[in-house]
Amino acid sequence: EQTGNSQGVRQFPRELVIQSKLPSKNTIRGGMSVRETCVPTGVALKDTGFGYTLSLVNGKYKMVILYWLSENKVMRHNELKRRIGTISHKTLSVMLKELEEHDLILRKEYPQIPPKVEYSLSERGQSLMPLLDMMCDWGEANMASAPGLMQG
Repeated sequence: EQTGNSQGVRQFPRELVIQSKLPSKNTIRGGMSVRETCVPTGVALKDTGFGYTLSLVNGKYKMVILYWLSENKVMRHNELKRRIGTISHKTLSVMLKELEEHDLILRKEYPQIPPKVEYSLSERGQSLMPLLDMMCDWGEANMASAPGLMQG
């Protein structure tokens, strides 16, 4: 479970961050861990950890869906659609199905009428949240230097 601080910055328990790290060919330079390469020469992108990760979150809305589920814990289809705004019912259904197939989200169906289905992050999906946080931090640090990109 994530925690916040007084500045509204999301922090994750050490054990969650550690679980999400995979062994890699890192070297230590100046006290910092530096990756030699993500995609070695002669290796297809799809055969790397980087390519694998991209394949899971590739899609216009997947990271947005993961973000809203991380913020709200449990959401229904229409709640997600309202939060995202620009997504069609069909596209959202496809994205949710793909995220569920990759074990990034959980789908809980309640046997009632009308049917009720809730979505939440799986443990595997939660392990992506430090990456999402880093993307947020990077965007906040860099969007001021590229103001024209946020139009539309």
